[in-house]
Amino acid sequence: MRKQTEDAPRKVGFGTHVCVDLKPLLPKLTDVSQLLVPNSLTQVGPLGISLGGLVKGGVTASKLGLPAVICCPVGNDPLGRLTRDLIAQANPALADGVFTCRRGRADSSYSVVVEPGDDRNFWHRPGANDIVRVSDIPFERLADVCWMHLGYLNLMRQMWLDAGREMVKLLRRLKKMDIITSLDLTALDPESEAGKQNWRAILGNVLPHVDVFMPSFGDLKTFGFLRDGVVEHRLRSLSVIGENLLALGAAIAVIKLGKNGIYIRVTSDQKRLQVFSNFPQIQAAAGREFIVPAYRVKAVATTGAGDRANAALISYLVIGEEIEKAARAGAACGAHSVSQLDPAKADPDRKTLERIIKRGDLVTTESLDAKRLRDAGFIWDSSRKLWRTLRDSHLG
Repeated sequence: MRKQTEDAPRKVGFGTHVCVDLKPLLPKLTDVSQLLVPNSLTQVGPLGISLGGLVKGGVTASKLGLPAVICCPVGNDPLGRLTRDLIAQANPALADGVFTCRRGRADSSYSVVVEPGDDRNFWHRPGANDIVRVSDIPFERLADVCWMHLGYLNLMRQMWLDAGREMVKLLRRLKKMDIITSLDLTALDPESEAGKQNWRAILGNVLPHVDVFMPSFGDLKTFGFLRDGVVEHRLRSLSVIGENLLALGAAIAVIKLGKNGIYIRVTSDQKRLQVFSNFPQIQAAAGREFIVPAYRVKAVATTGAGDRANAALISYLVIGEEIEKAARAGAACGAHSVSQLDPAKADPDRKTLERIIKRGDLVTTESLDAKRLRDAGFIWDSSRKLWRTLRDSHLG
């Protein structure tokens, strides 16, 4: 593992999926099918245009004070230029990370975000994300990166073809550069080409090269870990899922639980944790298993909350915070995100994040899912204000 000097900035990279989110302000509907009535007209509000995809994590990290870089493909089209403009508006230093995919007739990616109620739906065009390959990625832009967070590679067709061959190639290339890797994937339409892949097998190929796997709990159904349609009822399987993810090769499993917080499971294998030699506080977390609760806020917009939570958690680890504090930062950043209707205000600075953490307005034992957590073997630790299992190495 390459050494970091004490005064050298620890850059964090984010890639490679990017899109533009187009979000019309919709009326509140009790039945979403009302939007699809033939020959009807639904009056909507203003169109929100914002940066989507994983690279917005770079915006979050930079707002928290970390030097961040992004690496993402766009097409040579007006939407690609808009993508660059949105990134430059958020942080001009990040704009150099956008590259034009010259393979075929690549267009740029966008998502129409349909959010008529408390949750949202996406109509997604993958564009350049679908055809980019490892040979197209300008790795020289990642020369000073110590940690690379990759997201939504399962929306990028070339990455999941042939049991994830290109995904593995990408991760191996980053490993040759001594870069710590983390990965987040997203839910897939089970009837789509990507959704019909054997994702347990793909993860078996991919996770040995992933140091931190960071999915959302509901998305795990895509990968064969949840069989029940009501995911909250599967919280009792959480510890088993964490164990399975480590067995597939990840060093750390981070599962975002929405209103129930963030679950952390760290391997006890010190050899696997050697990749974090520049981060002794992570190595010291060997054997940890716990859940930090969510922070209580009024949720008005859920889009991007998971990406921001991941970016905050990673950022806090990179600056040397212990894993509990990093997980709380992730939960606090997710809470701030869902409380903001304007995407431009959804990325907090570090002072705001620390204020949320210090205030400590947690969803704790009165959570609707507290009984399910207890049934799953989790114990509420009132002194540390978190849920833990008897396997947690810091129990005492």
